[in-house]
Amino acid sequence: MNFIKKGIVLIVCLILTATIVKAQNNTFSNTITLGIGTPVRDSTSVGFHMGYNPSVSLSEYLAIEGQLSYFNTQLITVLSDDIGTVHSFNALVGPRINFIFEDNEHYFHLNFLVGTSYSSAVVNRANSDPGFNFGLSFGGFLNIQQFTFGLSYDTPRNVVFKAGHTF
Repeated sequence: MNFIKKGIVLIVCLILTATIVKAQNNTFSNTITLGIGTPVRDSTSVGFHMGYNPSVSLSEYLAIEGQLSYFNTQLITVLSDDIGTVHSFNALVGPRINFIFEDNEHYFHLNFLVGTSYSSAVVNRANSDPGFNFGLSFGGFLNIQQFTFGLSYDTPRNVVFKAGHTF
């Protein structure tokens, strides 16, 4: 539980910092996302995603994007009857490609982010070894004015539907 509190405090601090930076430069944007997802492997569980994605535009069609995210799921595996909780925190960065529609208010973008992932799990009342691993997130998103909707794959092995707001 202490890990969750620290993650939330870190995300709030980064949002406040990014808001100050945005006031200085219009090429910077922030997106806050919430989502639901499920692990890819043999699981019937549904998890909760919370993320923060700052980005800096390099051109009209290309940007550098980062992601700080937290994913929590109550794990229920079908094949092995394992029950538990998985917490993961990702810190990622990578390119974002924008496909802008004619009205300039709506656009579709793809991102491919890499970095580090920290995961811990409690399965069948036993703690697994928490640790850092390779982090990955890629997906496609539709931006309608300041709202974002999309589907992504985030480590560790989660397909996530995300909805958010860009400011």
